[in-house]
Amino acid sequence: MLSQSQRNAILELHAQGISKREIARVLNVSRLSVRKVLRSQSSALPVLVRPEKAEPYRQQILDLLLTCKGNLVRVHEDLVADGATLSYQALTAFCRRQGIGQTPVVPSGQYHFEPGVEMQHDTSPHEVEVGRKRWCWGRT
Repeated sequence: MLSQSQRNAILELHAQGISKREIARVLNVSRLSVRKVLRSQSSALPVLVRPEKAEPYRQQILDLLLTCKGNLVRVHEDLVADGATLSYQALTAFCRRQGIGQTPVVPSGQYHFEPGVEMQHDTSPHEVEVGRKRWCWGRT
């Protein structure tokens, strides 16, 4: 899919009178892509509306997730055994997008540091010799 900047470039180059073939060559895209953008006369990205393949099995997935103890491989095996035509990848992607089987991340705490206050301390052992005297620190 072309980015919005590529679409803008196609429209601008065409407005300058550059041929479709030359635009495609310069931007390293197909002439068909250039034609489609010019037909649409818009640099806006097209919205893709795709139905979720797993949506018809949503309730079954939720039920199986409990009986299979959260194991999506087992959920997929049971769905396929029941006649579902759904790949494992489609199932896991659906569950990720819908937040199924995932616990929300809870922050462990809040830390408020003013600029320059927070610093990392190096606790590794160091040995330095100054004036023929050996200094050691960082050891416990």
